[in-house]
Formats: sequence, C-alpha cells, structure tokens
Amino acid sequence: MVGSAAAEEARGAVTELADLARQLELSGYLLAAVLVLARVSPLIVLTPFLGGPTLSAAVRTVAAIAVAAAVFPTAFDGPIEGVDAGVFVVLMLKEFVVGTGLGLLASIAFHALSMAGQLVDQARGATMSQLQNPQTGDESSPLASLHLQLGVVLFLLVGGHRAFLAAVAGSYEVIPLLELPLSPSGLGAVALLSAQLVGGAIAAALMLAAPAVTAIMMSDLALGLIGRTAPQLGTYFMAMPLRAALGLTMVLLSLSLIVDEVVPMLEYVVSLARHTMTLLHGAG
Repeated sequence: MVGSAAAEEARGAVTELADLARQLELSGYLLAAVLVLARVSPLIVLTPFLGGPTLSAAVRTVAAIAVAAAVFPTAFDGPIEGVDAGVFVVLMLKEFVVGTGLGLLASIAFHALSMAGQLVDQARGATMSQLQNPQTGDESSPLASLHLQLGVVLFLLVGGHRAFLAAVAGSYEVIPLLELPLSPSGLGAVALLSAQLVGGAIAAALMLAAPAVTAIMMSDLALGLIGRTAPQLGTYFMAMPLRAALGLTMVLLSLSLIVDEVVPMLEYVVSLARHTMTLLHGAG
C-alpha cells in the first residue's frame, strides 16, 4: 500500500510538472534551443579557434551550449509551436548544413596556414617528424602545427572570434530558424565560392611557403654544383642538416611577412561568413 501510494504521488508530481511546462511553453523553448545547437555544434568541431575536434565530448558539449546561449537571444523569435516531427527533422538538417558550411569556410584560412608549414617541412625533409596538432587532432609536421597555432593566436588577438560569433548571430536574421530559404541559385553560388576559396587557400599557402622553399631549392642547386666539382666533400651528408636549418631560418625571418599577410586573411573569414549567408538566402 505504501509503495502504490508513493507511485501515485510520483505520477501526480510528473503530471503537475508537465502541466507547468505546457503553461510556460517550455517545450517550445526547448525545440528552439535544439535548433540553435544544431547550427552551432558543427562550428565547435570544425573551427580551430573555437576548440576543434580535439576537445573531449564533455568540453565540446559545454562549449556548444555556451555559444548557443550567447546567440540564442538573436535567434529566438518565440516558442516553436505547431511543428510536427517530420518538419522539425528537416529544420534540424537545414541548421546542421548551415553550421557545417560556416565552419568549413571559416577553417579554410587556417588550413592554408597549415599547408604552408607542411610545404616547408616537405622541402627541408622534416615530414618524418610528425606530431599531433592540438587544433585538428591529426598528425602534422612541426611547422604546419606552428603556422596553424600562430593563425589561431593572431585571430584571437585581433578579436576575430567575437566578430565571427557576431556574424553567426546575425546569420539568424538572414536564415531564421523556422524558414527554409536555401535557394538553388544560392547553393550554386556558395559551391562556386567554396571552389574559389580552395584555390585561393592553395595560392596563399604557396605564397607563404615561397621564401623558405626557394632558399632550400637554391641551396640544393649550390650543393649539387659543389658536389659535381668536388665530390670528395660529401655534400650528400651536408644537405640534410643544411636544408633543415635553412628552412627554419627562412621561416623565422619571414615571420613578419606571414603576420602581415595572415591578419587580413583571417579578417576575411568574418566577412566571408556574412556573405555566405546572403548567398544561401539567394540575396547575394
């Protein structure tokens, strides 16, 4: 009898809480929060300056909730009501696609920096010394990790993370939670923009790596000529340490050039996020 009375009391408490949630429209608020998380979560995983994939699941969840709470007032137009399960799933997929697109486009500049370091390490023969990149979780060369972390630090110093989050919050004005304004022409424009950005990232990586790679190639040419004229010097054994030291020296000497070029490139990430939203809406 005591057990049945306790069960009845528990069921009554649950019923009262459900009635209170309906009165306060908490279910509508919860649905809106889930949609905001669907757009924000890919950003935490894909963008190096917001954590990247190396964060643990618990930290990633906390970071996503914190970012979602920051942009929720802009995204929220009112409790979500009258939306069936099928439509809600489609809305979640739309939010996930938008967040993934923003994250991928925002991370292109950082991958260009990593590619530049990888090219230099490839030229100086240091690609065998792989280490884990804390921003991506992948194995990368030392200079690739250095370039990527330098880009993240510069982006944070110039306040790029705040401007990017403001752009993400502004994206809800262009593409609201409960609308599907993804036009075919807009998707085509975004695809073309993505292809152009990939090409630009490759060009930027080549430009940033050019001083060190050129110096290494010139040293190889000089050692080749010396080896032809004086084979007894053993230039083969001199080449590896010389290339490694020369590549690292040129990277350090050209660091100011890299910083001058990186800051505008990272600032472009923020404007790119806004422009992408207008393209998806079909207004660009």
